[in-house]
Amino acid sequence: RLLDAAGIARSLGAQIMGLGAFTKVVGDAGLTVSKRAPLPITTGNSYSASGALWAAHDAVLRLTEGGCDLLIAYHHASQPLQLSPDRYEMLSLGHETLAAFAKADAQGQPMFRLTAGGAPVPLLAYASGAYMGHMVEQIIRQLPAAPALETTYETDMAEGLKAMALEGHGLAFLPASSVRQELKSRRLVAAAPPGVGELTMEVRLYRERPEVARHVKPAAQALWDFLKQPA
Repeated sequence: RLLDAAGIARSLGAQIMGLGAFTKVVGDAGLTVSKRAPLPITTGNSYSASGALWAAHDAVLRLTEGGCDLLIAYHHASQPLQLSPDRYEMLSLGHETLAAFAKADAQGQPMFRLTAGGAPVPLLAYASGAYMGHMVEQIIRQLPAAPALETTYETDMAEGLKAMALEGHGLAFLPASSVRQELKSRRLVAAAPPGVGELTMEVRLYRERPEVARHVKPAAQALWDFLKQPA
């Protein structure tokens, strides 16, 4: 039925079709439908990515308007949060590494590698506008030579990309902390040599400075003091 719908959509002039809630229904995140449909297929999560961007904007807005006490977010110099250091302070909670991973073959080697030249490698990508998508763009720009990548699937959720990578559908850039168990069991392996195709982000906690804050809740202050202590 989805293929029929895609055909009708194409005949009416549509240039792309989103599966939306049908993504889980059809299984394999819509990859089979994408291959057989007469027009490009998306999960519809590009709209979710747009929503995620608005959510990030709303989270910052809630902090600046006093609607929340603390905000946890990734930080990278190429995509900083627009918060004035005169009014807001932050704690560094740790770091996260974004790197390329792929399913292991029978010999334990990656089915897909992040290399330049050769046949295009299927890329399981973050939706346009997603924060992680910007980070992947940064990684690729820093490589000595541009890798041959062909986007075959996109979503705004890292867990969605991990699920597709585990099925062997392509290479995905994933937070290292999200694939610890898969790496340990060798279900996923690094798709590039150590230090290649990686980017480190800082995990930060933000709050309004107490000296200018309208109100400091005791519980929020206690959590801040706890996290501020040396590890």
